Formats: sequence, C-alpha cells, structure tokens
Amino acid sequence: MNILSNMKKLNFKFKKFNLFLIIFYFLSLIYVKEMNFLFYNSTDSPDFLRYFKFLEFNVNILDATQSEHGFLYYDLQSFYFYFKNFGLNTENFFIYLSRSIQELHFILFLIGSIGTYFLLTIYKFNNLQILTSLILVNFLPIGIAQRIIFKPEILVFAFFPWLIVLLETYITTKKFKYLYAAIPLIIGLFSQKGSIFVMIFLFLLIFYFRKIYINLFKTNRNHFILFSFVLITSFFLVYSENTRLNNQSLLETEYHQYESKYNNKGGLSLIYKINLEELIFYPYKHLHNESAIHITLLDSFGDYFDLYWDNDSSNFFKSRSDFFVFETSENLKAPFYNSDTKEVKIYVQDEDHNYNIRKTFSLITAILFFYLFFSYFVKAEKRKKKFFILPLIGYFVILIHVVSGFPENNFDPLIGDTLKPIYYSFFIIIAFSFCIAEMTKNSSRSFFFLVLLIPLFLFIYGFPKNYLPKDLRLLNEANSYSSLCKINKFVFNIELDSASENLCELNKPSNFNNYDNYDNFTKRPNIHPMNSLIIVLSAFVMGNTIKDRLRSWLRIYQI
Repeated sequence: MNILSNMKKLNFKFKKFNLFLIIFYFLSLIYVKEMNFLFYNSTDSPDFLRYFKFLEFNVNILDATQSEHGFLYYDLQSFYFYFKNFGLNTENFFIYLSRSIQELHFILFLIGSIGTYFLLTIYKFNNLQILTSLILVNFLPIGIAQRIIFKPEILVFAFFPWLIVLLETYITTKKFKYLYAAIPLIIGLFSQKGSIFVMIFLFLLIFYFRKIYINLFKTNRNHFILFSFVLITSFFLVYSENTRLNNQSLLETEYHQYESKYNNKGGLSLIYKINLEELIFYPYKHLHNESAIHITLLDSFGDYFDLYWDNDSSNFFKSRSDFFVFETSENLKAPFYNSDTKEVKIYVQDEDHNYNIRKTFSLITAILFFYLFFSYFVKAEKRKKKFFILPLIGYFVILIHVVSGFPENNFDPLIGDTLKPIYYSFFIIIAFSFCIAEMTKNSSRSFFFLVLLIPLFLFIYGFPKNYLPKDLRLLNEANSYSSLCKINKFVFNIELDSASENLCELNKPSNFNNYDNYDNFTKRPNIHPMNSLIIVLSAFVMGNTIKDRLRSWLRIYQI
C-alpha cells in the first residue's frame, strides 16, 4: 500500500510539473517573440537588401531579383505583409516590415515546433522530455538568429520535422498516403536554395533511400513509378518557375557574380586547423577565418560575426550590463557584486586582460553540446543516431562546397562567412531537441536544465540591461508598434518617466530609413502558381497529419 501511495504521489507531482511546463512554454513563446521585435530590427539583418529584392519584385518595383533562391519563402513574406494591412507610410515602412517578418517567422517556428513535438513522440519521449526540449529550443541562440534574420532557413525548420514524421509513419504503417503527402514538403525544401537542397537530399539519401525508395522498387513497382513521376515532375515544374522568375538556376551563386571577393576556394587547412589558445582567449570575428572548427564553435551558440545580438546597431547590444567586470589587482580578492550596476567585479592579476565573457560562455556551451551530439550518436539506439549526426551533415556540405568550389566558388578567405552555422541551423535545432530530451528523464533534471540554460542564453543575448536614456527612448519607439506595448513596458522594464504622453501611441520612428515605394506594398503581390501550390499542399498535409494524430490519441484514451 505504501508503494502504491508513493507512486500516486509521484504521478501527481509529475503531472503538476507538466502543467507548469505547458504554462511556462506558452508564456516563454510570447516573451521571446516580443524580445526579438523590441531588441532586433530584421531589416538590419545580413544581406537584407539583397533579398528584399524578392519582395520588390513581387509588387512590380523591380524587373529581376538577380538571386538563386526559390520564391516560396519570399512569397509567404509578401502575402503576409500584404494581408496584415499595416497603415504604411514612408517613415514607418521598415519597422512594420520588421514586425511582419518576425510575426511570420514566429508562425513558421510554431509549425516547426509542433512538427518537432510529433517527431519526438514517434521516438517514445514523454511529455516532460518533449516540453523541456521545446522550451529550450525557444531560447536556443541559433534558433533566435534564425527567427530574426531575413533568410529562408526558418522555413526549412518549419518543414523538416514534418517530413521525417511522414516518412517514419509510412515506414511503420506502409500506408501510401503518407509517402505521397511528403512530396510537397520535399519539393518545398529542395527548392529553397542550393545548399539546403544538397543537405536535405544527402540526409534522405543516407537514411531513407534504401528503407523507402529501394524497398518500394522491390515490393510495389506501380507505386514506385507513380511516386517517382510525381516527385520528379513536381520538382521540375517548381524549379522551372523559379529559374524563369530569377533568370538564374538554383545552383548558381549571386555572390560570385557581383562580389569578386567571394570568387575563391578555401584551403584544405580549413578542415583540420585548430588553435585552442586563439579559440578560447581571442573569440573575435575575422581572427578565425582559417579554421572551420573555430567558426562553427564560436557561431553555433554565439554571434561570432556580430550580426545578431552582438550587432552594435541592435538593441540587444545596447545598454548591456556586462555582469562580469574584470579589474587588475595586485592582491587576490573575492568577487564583489554591485547591486546598482548589476555587475560582478572579478579581480585578476593579468594586466593585459581582454575577456569577452559572453562569447566565452557561448563557446563553452557549443563545445559541450557538440560533445553531447557525438556522445549520443555513439550510445543512442540505432534509429535515433541520425538526429545527432545532423549538424555534421550540414557542416561537411558547407565545408566541401567551400574547399572544392563546386558548383561555383563562393568563399571570402578574409572573413570565412560562408562557413556560418546558420546555413544548417535547422539541423542543429533538431539535434539539440533530441539531446535535451535524452537528458531530461525526470522533473529534477528538467528543472536543472531550464534554470541553467535559459539565464545563460539570455546573458549571451545581452541581458541584464542597465538602460541609457537614449536607448530607452528607441526601445519605446519600437514598442509603440507592438500589439503588446502596454505589457512589454513592464515585462522588459522599459517604461519611460513620462506622464505627459501615451508612449504606446508614439508611432514616430526616428531610427529607421524612409522608403518612398511603400504604396506598392498595399497592392496584392504577384502569384506564382507552382510555389503557391506547394504552400497550399504543405499546409493541407500538416493539418491532416495533426487531425490523424488527434484521432489516434482519442482512440487510445477512448474519448
């Protein structure tokens, strides 16, 4: 009886903790969404003007994009911006565009998170493990970078887990509807850009080609022929539409055409070169251009290139409280916490100290998790191994491209930015989610990782803050365009001492460029049939998958 009683108590505590995780998860989603909007302007993201051409092309401002990217992601951006029906003018155009980009990214992130949830359930992780994983994915640095910059990698995260769910369900059930349902997702992923095409293709080739395609050839030739025909034809139609619109192929690189500095290959030393002293003590951009390992470790959980939260134009970077401040002292002293400045003063004996504690913490985190990826790849059950090797696939695809120069040279040896982990961020996120799920098998572990990693990630982003008046004013200007303005003032402690004006109705941006062609964006964007069809079919497939899952759960629990 005592054992039974203890089990009931334990089960009650478990369920209560799960309820806490659910509430915390939804609150954290809103928190991170608003944090991203307030502290980062997506129109300042790397290569924004290069890809903004897609939006201008879609409303007939430009006649050509001069890009190799597919249109699916940019069509989504165009139509979301149009349907939001913002009150645009020349002054507020870019702040509303930044909001629109991040809102759509938030939706895509939710889609990818739901897909990740279903994916983790397939591999028998419980709700505690999954919820902990999803909460930490929400705060994950590479995931934040993916959600604030204007690039299609977020769309890959939205599609990729659903693709695996469908393929795994087909393998389990042998129902052909799941195999055919995967086609629009495959085409959507294949048509984004060359690097994404190669990564996804290689993943499918290694882990699913024999299980599905070869097996289908052996067991059912009719479905093999039909599936092949539909897949190849669909890809050809979408590829042709994108090539016609861009006047450029998926595998061409625009950098090579317009910037000669990218017309280079990387040396073989990129593959193996490592210098621990430089890596640890000098984690600064452009000092590690000769090592792919260095760049990967410094940029996977940090901002080596100073493009995201270390971009000095972003509110993430401004008004930081360093928290750890180093001061030279001849004598050993205990650290001292200053409650006014929210900083811990650490006394060191090195006169030439040059510590960047945020970059150091992000480096340590990256080393730890890449070690865990390799560790779980070795010891995890066979069917899970592929998820821990995902970052390695992305890493080697980019590395081989840089070193070989295939299909075209695309590397700047002075900075090494082609090696950015953001290009395979979707693989890192999935590997991270499985890693956290494996490590959090009880509520104590879950609580430990939440308490450890969330403050660490927020610190990496530039918190806590000791706001300067100028920066506080800019934050309030951005906040005035948020639908949660009145709440944000208190959550982020950004309220100004001003009783004379309603700060949530300012709507007077002083930190954004004017845009004279704003009126074109009030008109419906051009429709590209094949890309639009992929969007519609993908949405239908995901909706139908959710419906099937709900039905199976209802049957299991006899509801």
